[in-house]
Amino acid sequence: MAAAGVPVVKIAQMLGHSNTQTTGRRYARFAPDHLRGAAEALEFGRVKSVK
Repeated sequence: MAAAGVPVVKIAQMLGHSNTQTTGRRYARFAPDHLRGAAEALEFGRVKSVK
């Protein structure tokens, strides 16, 4: 759902979480863009800011 652009608030409601931070901590790592900024920082020869 997160990868499809569904807001965390709605995902939390669907999963029965009373706190959106719980949803973020548990499932954010599965989103495709979660570590993209860190991975881009490792591309040698290119200087980019980490997002």
